[in-house]
Amino acid sequence: AADQLRVARGLEEMGRPSEASRAYEAYGKRYPDRHVATLAMLKSADIQRRVLNNPGRARYIYEELTRRSLPGDVEEIVRDRLAASERAVDRLQRGAA
Repeated sequence: AADQLRVARGLEEMGRPSEASRAYEAYGKRYPDRHVATLAMLKSADIQRRVLNNPGRARYIYEELTRRSLPGDVEEIVRDRLAASERAVDRLQRGAA
């Protein structure tokens, strides 16, 4: 499990954000009961939103996190980032129309 996180970090450090995001997300899905899994999913979504400019994919990952039992402060972070992703998706859709 720790190896998978090291791979994700390595991909990120090598400038391969798309692959890093997928690796973080895979870890988060494979080990959903681990606290680090939530952080890995957050990292995946943040890469999608901020680095890859893919707020739709980020929104999907944040929505997955909202279905998990999260500590209050983490839940608030997820909801804030989900709202930001939804606004970004709306802006992209208006721009494409």
